[in-house]
Amino acid sequence: MYVGVYKLTLYIYGVASLKEKRRVLQKIKDRFRNKFHFPLVEVEDQDLWQKAVLGGSTVSADDRYLEVVFEKMKDFLETFPEVELIDSEREIFTY
Repeated sequence: MYVGVYKLTLYIYGVASLKEKRRVLQKIKDRFRNKFHFPLVEVEDQDLWQKAVLGGSTVSADDRYLEVVFEKMKDFLETFPEVELIDSEREIFTY
């Protein structure tokens, strides 16, 4: 069994409050959950308006599958014009 952990650091364009930031992030998190069955949560920088760090994890029997899914998630994130991906980290653990 393999456990994949994914961390995304985002810059959010055009927000001027934490409320606007939450609206943008909720849209992204909902679409990730619907498309990939991969829930994301905000794990750092909750008090900054234009920066967000989202993280999540998943389990699979195949580590190559996790790599493919993580790459598809990164590509999917680039379809959101409200955000720019600053950094992404992924790690796969054998359990």
